[in-house]
Amino acid sequence: MVTLWISWGFSMVTKMKLLLLFVATVHCGTLLPLDTKYSVTYSLNANRTEIEFSVEVETRGWVGLGFSSNGGMVRSDIVIGGVRGSGEVYFDDYHGPADMNGAPILDSKKDYKLISGTENATHTVLVFSRLIDTCDPDDMQITDAGLRLIWAYGETDEIGYHGDRKSVKSVYLLDPDVPSVDLSGLETHDIVSTIRMPSRKTTYWCSLHRLPKFEEQRQMIAYEPIFLSPTALNYTHHMNILKCFNLSDNYYNSSHWVGHEGVDCNENEAENGFPGATCVFLEYGWALGGELAVNPPDVGFPFKSEQFYKLEVHLNNPNNVEGEEVQVGFRIYHTHEIQKITGSLLMVSAPTNFQLMVPPNSMEFTTVAHCMPQCLNKHVIPPEGVTAYNAFLHAHTSARKMRIRHFRGNSELPWIINDENYDFNYQTNRRLPKPVTILPGDQITAECVYDTNWKGGKSVIGGQSTDDEMCMVFIAYYPEIPNFVGCYDWMNKFNMYKILGVETVDNPTGKDPVVTSPAWLQGMNFSTVVSNFNWTEEARREYQWQQQFGEHVTACLPQINAVTGYYPMVERYVEERGCPKGGMGIVGGVG
Repeated sequence: MVTLWISWGFSMVTKMKLLLLFVATVHCGTLLPLDTKYSVTYSLNANRTEIEFSVEVETRGWVGLGFSSNGGMVRSDIVIGGVRGSGEVYFDDYHGPADMNGAPILDSKKDYKLISGTENATHTVLVFSRLIDTCDPDDMQITDAGLRLIWAYGETDEIGYHGDRKSVKSVYLLDPDVPSVDLSGLETHDIVSTIRMPSRKTTYWCSLHRLPKFEEQRQMIAYEPIFLSPTALNYTHHMNILKCFNLSDNYYNSSHWVGHEGVDCNENEAENGFPGATCVFLEYGWALGGELAVNPPDVGFPFKSEQFYKLEVHLNNPNNVEGEEVQVGFRIYHTHEIQKITGSLLMVSAPTNFQLMVPPNSMEFTTVAHCMPQCLNKHVIPPEGVTAYNAFLHAHTSARKMRIRHFRGNSELPWIINDENYDFNYQTNRRLPKPVTILPGDQITAECVYDTNWKGGKSVIGGQSTDDEMCMVFIAYYPEIPNFVGCYDWMNKFNMYKILGVETVDNPTGKDPVVTSPAWLQGMNFSTVVSNFNWTEEARREYQWQQQFGEHVTACLPQINAVTGYYPMVERYVEERGCPKGGMGIVGGVG
């Protein structure tokens, strides 16, 4: 059973204190502000076919709770109820209108079962249940994909406009609980950076850190984000800790950088001699919405004495505030009681440059990044395979859907994880519904779907700003594959050039290179060429096919040995539904 407290109205300092408490105790809470006006408790039955909700609200009026793909009322799935002064309970099943205007509409088929309704001098409590999949086209199917929980309430029992008594939060209702662990019995170590914020929208800040000398072997059991300055959460988009290799006190002048404030990852790392290029093994990650991450029982991550780490923090500063101190990082929970199994992370990522390009005014454009069978071969993956237990999906503001596909031989296996309603503001480590075995020769594909209509006719390319895009996934697994990071994958750029009429660019690996030929495009940035291009339906289809199914190049990291391959042309996996034909509820799909 899980309780969600949903709200808005404390000071930032109080929010942060409550936030950290919430992160440490409840697995499916979010990083939204908290209050005590509205709470939801939910639980699944034993075979995970039915879900029960208990809604408690500080009001004697009506109470509404709903499910939405994007946080809006349009085509949402809603229940509204309450208790009148006479003690009579009212409760009904609704759905949102087809457009922005209009009140909720009563369902013709009633799929929510009222269990009880009570009211005291201050609060109303409604308890009700529904099937995970009601097979009602007016209801939203609850899947392992994310959805937005929308809520509102009134001051009286006359159902009407809610005013500002409403909000929304993203949830994964079917995700398993985080394993129970007593953090009080573990030791902690904080890796924190103090940053004076530069006056620009996007900054990646890197600092070097070193673990203390341990007298005995240690392992990481859990970790969480910590925000030590009052506005740190406002500006921190995501952060990573990367393990460094071949560093010592004197090599790369490493000891000079430990305790140093750090450098801009992009502008000054190489220029100043910062040894960040040696730090490529992702150990811990967090993004907006992220929570406490806990390993499964008997699994620990290496936490070695005097190990060097790079802390990389992405600051998002849309108002170009300058000089404000941001103190942010991670708290690592570790132990000397060594676990039986050593875990690690596998990354699959598209490039963060022009080779991840989404045309302007695209509604559902799909990009993919592969970890080819040549990378996951028998010399990398042990014969019995590795077990994936957790996944983290990361993209930016144009992303709408993400999933991790899994191929073996001539078939596609069930998706490792799926999010039909990706929320840029709620990115969290997600426990897989059940462990997944990855065998030698398997292929793992990250799939991202974007909508660029909000860009006003401009294209979107890969990059570090939240207005640019990414498509990357991280899979937690065991046992550890030594010295293996994952895959970095991109479509054959010459196929992209051909569609756009581009021949050469000045920096083929740059974020947004300048076209050098042909003459009529010379001097234009690649993104400008894309935005000005005449995107006919034929051109869109051709580029979509090349991006999704055409030739790709994969670098198996960290060795950087590139291989070529394609999206497997096999029958695509389709989630099974228990509904009769024509009776399916509202559910999206990546295709």
